[in-house]
Amino acid sequence: MQVPSKAEPPKVSPGTITVNQTVANSDPNTSFSHTQSLSASHSARTSSANTISGDKRFVCSYCSKRFRCFSQLTIHQRSHTGEKPYRCTLCGKSYIQKGHLYTHQRTHTGEKPYRCSLCGKGFIQKCTLDMHLRSHTGEKPYTCAKCGKGFTTKFNLNKHLIHQRTHSGERPYSCMECGKCFAQKSSLNVHLRSHTGEKPYSCSECGKSYKHCTYYILLKLVSVKICKDQVVLLVALH
Repeated sequence: MQVPSKAEPPKVSPGTITVNQTVANSDPNTSFSHTQSLSASHSARTSSANTISGDKRFVCSYCSKRFRCFSQLTIHQRSHTGEKPYRCTLCGKSYIQKGHLYTHQRTHTGEKPYRCSLCGKGFIQKCTLDMHLRSHTGEKPYTCAKCGKGFTTKFNLNKHLIHQRTHSGERPYSCMECGKCFAQKSSLNVHLRSHTGEKPYSCSECGKSYKHCTYYILLKLVSVKICKDQVVLLVALH
């Protein structure tokens, strides 16, 4: 018996290719689309790079953070460039990763695939279900190394550690450029932008960029029609 030969993939000429793709879920009435720009050489690098599991050889040109896979680096760099190629066709909100779009999709469809076996409550994300289960089990997997206090989430542990530093005066995060120290890593990251000039928060309306997200939030509140609650927030941020 003659085995039919596999069709060869279409040849791609060098240069930039624009791909329009619609991402659909199980709900036929809901779909999402995104537009990506790819180059032939980039695709070839990604194919080989994604198989690497050794050293973190891919370095971010913005912050020097290292990654094992080129695809991880690409996603990370969007946090610097502001690129969000995965766009919701229902509300226009955009995301850095496809998985984040899928999660957002459930806010429109009402789908909650992760259900608690103890109380029946449903959740959009598995991580939210995992945190909820601790309210039943009493598990507190995140423990403070200094005082032994346990927390249900890493976020709450970090809040506890930061609060402790307000009493102890500890500032473990130091700037390699000027030596200034900070209690939080996020504060150090914001400070570093005063050296690099990076302004990662950009307004889509006027194009103005900011170093800190607070100013970006203020701008967005001013740019859109705001309700009374948002006016209160605007005054508080000032």
